[in-house]
Amino acid sequence: MTSIRLRSIHPHDDVFLHTLMNHPEIMARLHQPPTSLADWEEAIQLWRSDPDEKGFIVLCDEQPIGWFAINSLLSPERLPYIKMAVLLPEYQNQGIGRRVLVRLCEILHAEGYPAVRLYTDQDNLMAQRCYRQSGFRIINAMEEPWPDGSTLLRYEMAKEL
Repeated sequence: MTSIRLRSIHPHDDVFLHTLMNHPEIMARLHQPPTSLADWEEAIQLWRSDPDEKGFIVLCDEQPIGWFAINSLLSPERLPYIKMAVLLPEYQNQGIGRRVLVRLCEILHAEGYPAVRLYTDQDNLMAQRCYRQSGFRIINAMEEPWPDGSTLLRYEMAKEL
């Protein structure tokens, strides 16, 4: 069995995050535009000084394969959100995402959070399957307007810890 572990984001992760988030399959699935390396350098600097967020690189046998991030850690209602959950395509559909979500939920539970939430696109069926298998349920359906005038259909999902 391969070794999967999480570690906090470091400044040198900018190159990996740039590669990951500019992968054509990931950009299409997440409805994301291309980003520059400078975007990732700046984002990592901001995250590392923001106590409301935690970012994790997913390692498989010590090689980076994904990025998971949580925000709203300081919200008054103590309901954090998983703001990003993404693995390189060649590591998807192997149970790794579910293992990472379970671990993140254990971390949040140990820190006293009562639940965790996330948003996912209604057309991202693979992610929804992973979230459901990890104990999340749909609590809200919504339409999110995009700058180009289109509308993205999304679900809000939650899991009690």
